[in-house]
Amino acid sequence: MLFADCRSGLLKGAIMAMLNLVINEQEEALIIQLVDSGQFKGADEVLHAGLRLVEAGQHEDAVREEKMRAAIQAGIDDFAQGRFITLRGEGQISEYVRSLGQRAAERVVSQGD
Repeated sequence: MLFADCRSGLLKGAIMAMLNLVINEQEEALIIQLVDSGQFKGADEVLHAGLRLVEAGQHEDAVREEKMRAAIQAGIDDFAQGRFITLRGEGQISEYVRSLGQRAAERVVSQGD
């Protein structure tokens, strides 16, 4: 295991947050590999890249959640306004799905003209 003991400090007027990290051997080996390959200059750059990925993932999750909330609200609004159909049984559901597929296929064909 690699133990990194970092302390707070200043660099060109910017406050640098320092922390203690404990990583397992697999993580240490990956960091060493990434630095040795020249992809990163040091372990700090590897950490920064990882944090950027986490931040990007959180942003994508937030966007996806907002889209889901909007879709749910649209469904609720449609239901409240009576814009829905009731299907009973597998037969009705299968027939409705088939008709949707047929209409979609017809639109594709008509757009190709």
